Amino acid sequence: MHPEQYLSPEGRRSQLIEQNLVKMKPGGEMNNLLAFESMGGNAGGVEMEGRYYPCIGMNGYFDRHTGEIKVFGNIQEVPEEIRDGSNYEGFIFRITSPSYDDIINKRRAYKLIISVHYKDSLGRKVRLEPENEAEDVLKETAERYNIQKAKTFDDLYFILEATGNLRGTNKFYTPKELVTMIEKVRQGKLTSEHITRRGGLRDKVIELMGQK
Repeated sequence: MHPEQYLSPEGRRSQLIEQNLVKMKPGGEMNNLLAFESMGGNAGGVEMEGRYYPCIGMNGYFDRHTGEIKVFGNIQEVPEEIRDGSNYEGFIFRITSPSYDDIINKRRAYKLIISVHYKDSLGRKVRLEPENEAEDVLKETAERYNIQKAKTFDDLYFILEATGNLRGTNKFYTPKELVTMIEKVRQGKLTSEHITRRGGLRDKVIELMGQK
């Protein structure tokens, strides 16, 4: 029996997300392509904490049945067997680039995915919200990509604001709600079990608290 057959649905989902993140790490497929993408243009930009962050649009295709990222690249660069729409679905990560001041001051000089766009068979952006498990795996991949970058709680709160609402077991949490809960954990008023595991957030809070 293949080892993957022993995994629970949660374990398999976590494995898929980790496999996706390997393609997105420094030296991975996504980061190598980002070096050749132009900022702004159709991807525009976003203002956060009074700074303007230009954005890059990173195209890719993922397995519509599992959520595993198959390839990054524009439609004309992707093999026909992937972009024919039968097994794979297109997406766009809208990714911020660090502001000039952040790079100079070595402050938050990292890229963040601020939105995931799901595309139709013609390559058009059609949705921002996932409609099935595979699409949600891709969504959580982007959330984990962001959250794992936090080195301090100030970093984490900035990243949560950029990432947007996180889906918990029973509800969606706004960035403001998440920050309030995290502060209560830091003050000893709540345990870490009150923090959602989504996107690796609970593990990140525990990690940062352990740095004291």
